[in-house]
Amino acid sequence: MKSSTWKPVTVTISIFFIVSLSLDVAFDQLFIGKNGISNEGKIGRLLEEENFQEIPIFGSSKARSAFIPDSLNPNCYNYGMEKCGFDVVNFLLEIELQKPKQSPIIIEYNHRSFISQPEHTVNASSFIPNLHHNQVVEFLKETNRMSTRFYIPGLRYFGSYTYYLRYYIKADAGVNKRINKGGNFSNFILEADVFENMVSHRLKLVARRDELLQNIESVSQVISTQERHELDFLNSYLNFTYDSSLVSNFSQLVSSTPRQIILVHTPNHYSEEAGIANKDEMKAFYNALADKHNNIMVIDLSGMLLLDSDYKNSTHLNITGAQAFSEALKRKLKW
Repeated sequence: MKSSTWKPVTVTISIFFIVSLSLDVAFDQLFIGKNGISNEGKIGRLLEEENFQEIPIFGSSKARSAFIPDSLNPNCYNYGMEKCGFDVVNFLLEIELQKPKQSPIIIEYNHRSFISQPEHTVNASSFIPNLHHNQVVEFLKETNRMSTRFYIPGLRYFGSYTYYLRYYIKADAGVNKRINKGGNFSNFILEADVFENMVSHRLKLVARRDELLQNIESVSQVISTQERHELDFLNSYLNFTYDSSLVSNFSQLVSSTPRQIILVHTPNHYSEEAGIANKDEMKAFYNALADKHNNIMVIDLSGMLLLDSDYKNSTHLNITGAQAFSEALKRKLKW
């Protein structure tokens, strides 16, 4: 009886592991890192790339959709990744600075770049395929994103298959996209009413933040704990702020190299710009970095005038906006 009871369980477990191992091998061989825009592919490339002329571009999805490498310089490569703030950029920069190179490094920045939220910005799925590099393992441990199962074939990619497949599908550019050296640029233009809804939503967030601030300052208004939490979220989402440890780490890396570090703020749609109430503080912060390090150049093109049709959504450029921005940046750099 015992044997017959355990047999279905054993069969089920065996089938699970066979299927898991099969998926692991299939994805590893066919999908993971097999295109130029996947995050895991970009991390792997950076770890192994030995082109001494390459000019890397680091940053968030804003970077990925704004910097057209061939429009800037034939040696540029776009390593932009979604949600990539300086908790990830510092890691990428550290890898890059270990190479005996003299080429400049471009880093996209925005008002949320120096926020430390590794549980949100360090996507373990992007790093798991590169665990054969000790630096990757150490980085995941430092950010509390490491798990023992990442070492186990059949379990390491569990929960990430859709993530890997998404980038494989995106690599098929089709008629609405252009891929260029890591950059992913959309030809698509949203319907005017859809775009306006996005803009309206962001402006409502700005208005709500201002309302809550006014209520706090007013002695006649009572603000709840929930509303205070809401205000904290809106301030962190809309305003410039920074984590001092990330700034310190970045500063140490910059001090360790003679290579030029070019910090670039990509264009903001007016609805995004309206939300940054402390923009002057942000400008002063980045200018202070440039004053402290003679190898830092700050280029702020956030106020560049573009049409709504130059944006993919209220925060990212489409290909026409990216082309205009890349040409403007090239003129600034005099390349």
